[in-house]
Amino acid sequence: MFKKLFSMTKPFFPWLFWLTLMAVSVLLLIEIQPSEPGWPYFDKVVHATMFLTLSVLGYIAYSEHKLTVWIGLASYGIATEILQSVYTETRFGSIYDWFADITGIILSLLIIYTIKTIYLNDTFNGS
Repeated sequence: MFKKLFSMTKPFFPWLFWLTLMAVSVLLLIEIQPSEPGWPYFDKVVHATMFLTLSVLGYIAYSEHKLTVWIGLASYGIATEILQSVYTETRFGSIYDWFADITGIILSLLIIYTIKTIYLNDTFNGS
């Protein structure tokens, strides 16, 4: 049942990936007003979550080119940090934000590997 549902929805994932990438681009490059200091690492969690989401969507949409997707997203993370430094007045690029981006990509690899391992083991065991 899951395979049938997934095969029916797979054509929508490239669209979803690119729409999400555009939304992330806007969020990363929009001018923001300084805010009250909150949780000190919230920004890093947001970066990791955005790149985890992009990485999973990219894997599903372009599974035959997954390495290209992951390298492309890592490069995109660097590019957005440079663009923040050059083209925005209220934001600045940070190597730590890029590390958070990479962390999100790595987390997605772990999640994908875990899900595939569980699914393949269940399928193999006849469950």
